[in-house]
Amino acid sequence: MLAAGTTKLLSLKHGEDKKILPCVALRWSNTAGVDALNSADLFDINLNTLWNRAKYIVAQSQDQCKVGAWIYTHSPILVSKIPAFIYSSFKIQLSH
Repeated sequence: MLAAGTTKLLSLKHGEDKKILPCVALRWSNTAGVDALNSADLFDINLNTLWNRAKYIVAQSQDQCKVGAWIYTHSPILVSKIPAFIYSSFKIQLSH
């Protein structure tokens, strides 16, 4: 069973020498989320927080929501659900 809110990370890639390449984590400032209209209001971002690309996010209905899907989510500004487009998906990883 898939748990709502969980993610499946993208598969690791292989280099030309067939060795597995390390996973590249991004800082918030290097993601598309930083350009969101209300980005500054949504998060109290820890500068050490890293984001790994995910293949999908699991919805409350247990559906796998992939990049390009339309979903309904709670608006941090309005007191209602709004449609949202998954432009890219990430899993949060706190660095030490």
